[in-house]
Amino acid sequence: MPAPLPMSECTSSTFLILRKDLASISGRIVHHFQKLNEPAQYADVMKLQNELDGFVNALPPAFKMRNPDKSQDHGMSLLKV
Repeated sequence: MPAPLPMSECTSSTFLILRKDLASISGRIVHHFQKLNEPAQYADVMKLQNELDGFVNALPPAFKMRNPDKSQDHGMSLLKV
């Protein structure tokens, strides 16, 4: 079996892993704000914000929103997942 590629390598698997991680964070955000019987605590909101910021800051260069590394774009489309 070949050695696993680093997360910095732009592959369909990398995309799926990142999408799953973002979905998990999004789910926690939605869950937090759907709790109608208790008020939202500022510390909890900041924890979610820090988690989301950490995810964005840790994105591999090819997945960055601003100034992405497009060197691996040759003929690869992540939308074909």
